[in-house]
Amino acid sequence: MEPMKYELTNITQYYNGVALRRIRALRDSELSGFKRGDIGGWIQTTDNLSQEGECWIHHDARVLGNAELLAIAVFQTTQK
Repeated sequence: MEPMKYELTNITQYYNGVALRRIRALRDSELSGFKRGDIGGWIQTTDNLSQEGECWIHHDARVLGNAELLAIAVFQTTQK
């Protein structure tokens, strides 16, 4: 079994009335571009982001509701 990929931080934001928690990387992933200690995006529950594989949520991207990131999916927002 792989080591856990991320943990939930105590940083919370509300998006359309839904509480989201910021994630923090617990290991490196060259493929997905995150390193241990990096702060990632936002999830509603741990069901939104798999602990397995290389999937990751970058920056201020939000994943909530029934959405799930699995395998090698990478989700990020663009700044304008």
